[in-house]
Order: sequence, then structure tokens, then C-alpha cells
Amino acid sequence: HQYSIDGGDTWQSEGYFEMLAPGDYEVAVKDENDCVTFYADNPVTITEPPQVDITGVGFENITCYGAQDGMIEITAGGGTGDLMYSIDGGATWQDEGLFEDLSAGEYNLAVKDANDCMVMWEDNPLMIEEPDELLINDVESIDITCNGGSDGTITITAEGGTGMIEYSIDGGDTWQSNGEFTGLQAGDYDVMVKDANDCQSEYGGNPVELTEPEAITVDISADPDTEVCAGQTIVLEATASVEADFTWEPTGQSGSTIEVDS
Repeated sequence: HQYSIDGGDTWQSEGYFEMLAPGDYEVAVKDENDCVTFYADNPVTITEPPQVDITGVGFENITCYGAQDGMIEITAGGGTGDLMYSIDGGATWQDEGLFEDLSAGEYNLAVKDANDCMVMWEDNPLMIEEPDELLINDVESIDITCNGGSDGTITITAEGGTGMIEYSIDGGDTWQSNGEFTGLQAGDYDVMVKDANDCQSEYGGNPVELTEPEAITVDISADPDTEVCAGQTIVLEATASVEADFTWEPTGQSGSTIEVDS
């Protein structure tokens, strides 16, 4: 017998036909006398499943430098049976389209069905990006001028991150929008910065210490140091705990030693 699937236009010696495209086929058989018989249920229709189609891709970039919180979500349809999803070009697969905890880098998206029919995303590769590292470039400080004063300053310079940078000198309890802190008292300060994504960076030189001078003590001695007579001259001498200039009130005299009349 000879066999045909195109209504007798062409024939072959066996009844197995493969590698066929979708469509309608007219099946026929003939014998050695060229007697042809057509299949009663012609045409035989070869169908194909709907094409696997990636209909949407969503993603989120890394929030902080060095973090692994990126996300890719693939939406797809078509194909046969359950779909599988890949973001490494088909090296590995999973049964849902949501991929989380991703690091920065390039990802090649693909979807396949139960028949291993695979489609790659037309815009591959997808880049998951991360912001520049949030860095404290410099911290300058000026100590307190006088004991018990509050005129110390700390100035912080920073760069990187996402959006506006905020600054703290109390370990992140409070923040301000500029890096200059004034009116500070003596003490230890923990310098930090953060960006709009709440990514934080701590100064490697913490704590920043602001110092103040020692308190000045003054002793005054009189000569003579006992009772004196009216009109007698008294010598007053002042000594301080640190090198200092002296002004005597209410006379306005200067120097560590003065004479006054009783």
C-alpha cells in the first residue's frame, strides 16, 4: 500500500508521517492497482497550543548598596500545562514568576510550558541596579572654647546613596538635613548618615570627642594679710590655675599684682 496525507498529491510507502505543521490533512491509501480509498473522517486536523507569551515584567532595584533585596516578577500565559519561570536564561526554573532577594546584576528572563516550549523575554537582559555606596568622606570638629561652654561644632561631609542625605551625631536618635552641628557641649558624639531609602552609614572614627578647657581657679593673697590702718597701702596678688591675664574690678587695673589704699 501507498499512503498520502495531501489528498493523493504525494505518496509514501509507510503510513507514519512526522514533523508535520498544524493544519488540515486529507488521508488516503491506494493499492498496487491504484485503487484509492479516502479516510471517512477527512480532514484530519493537527492543532498547536497557544504560544507561550511573556505578557509583563515588573522589577525593583536594590535599596541600599550591597543589599540583596531586588525583585523581578514575570507574568506569562499560553503554552501547554503549567508554566515555569527562569531569570538565568533557563539554567534553573521555578513554578512561580516572583523572584525576590536578588542582588544587583543582569538577568535573562525565560518561560517554558509542560512541553518544554520556551520563550525568552525580548528585552533581555534585565538590569537590577543598586545605588552608590553611602560614604562619610570627612568629619571636622572644633572643641569648646571655655569650660562649661556650648560653642563646639561638628561638620559632616557625605556622598552617595539615594536622594537627600540626613545627618546625626547621636547614633541615629535624631536627624537633620545638613551636616553642620553647632552649639555643642563637651562630650562624645556618634556620627551617622542615612539616605532617602533609610540606608545608614556609621563613621569609622566614632565617637567624635569634643573637649573643653579645665575650669580656671583663682587665689588672691594680701600683704599685709592682717589688720591694716586707714590710708595704708595693701598689695593684692592673684594666682590662677592656668596661664591667664587679670583685670581687677572696679578699678579696671590689670596684672596679677596691684596696690590699693585702705
